[in-house]
Amino acid sequence: MRIHTTKRRGISLLEVVISIMLVSIVLIGSLRAASTLLLSRYVDVNRIRGELLAEVLMTEILNQSYEDAVNPVFGMESGENTSNRNSYDDVDDYQTFTESPPRSSTNVALSGFGQWTWTANVQWVDPVDLATPSASETDVKKISVTANTAGIEMCRLVAFRTINYEAAP
Repeated sequence: MRIHTTKRRGISLLEVVISIMLVSIVLIGSLRAASTLLLSRYVDVNRIRGELLAEVLMTEILNQSYEDAVNPVFGMESGENTSNRNSYDDVDDYQTFTESPPRSSTNVALSGFGQWTWTANVQWVDPVDLATPSASETDVKKISVTANTAGIEMCRLVAFRTINYEAAP
């Protein structure tokens, strides 16, 4: 008695379909992981750009005097131009400052930040409790700077300036 055995020379349709499904599942998982990685990188890059932008404005503000030497009024004094920060001469001139897109103090747009907004807020605070705002002069000003893109705050910096502060030579 002779048993016929045939050698299989191909793969069945079922095997092909199962292989395609397995490869598809692996590819979908890989694509999801890659998109999550890219989104995370985008957010990280924007946070770093936001920090740099906020540091530029905060440095500009902290390099100003505590108050105007001639007319120590809180906020902008008469003759200061809101459209050009070159005329700002003290910290509180930046009270409720907002600009989009950000520009240098000489009114030149900062390259690469067309979709960004930066803001500054200055207020007197209680020298004993820096979290408590004050309606009158306390010799301490709280300066808050934010950098936003697409309506999302990417960075917030806070600094305090006192009337007795003297800049390093």
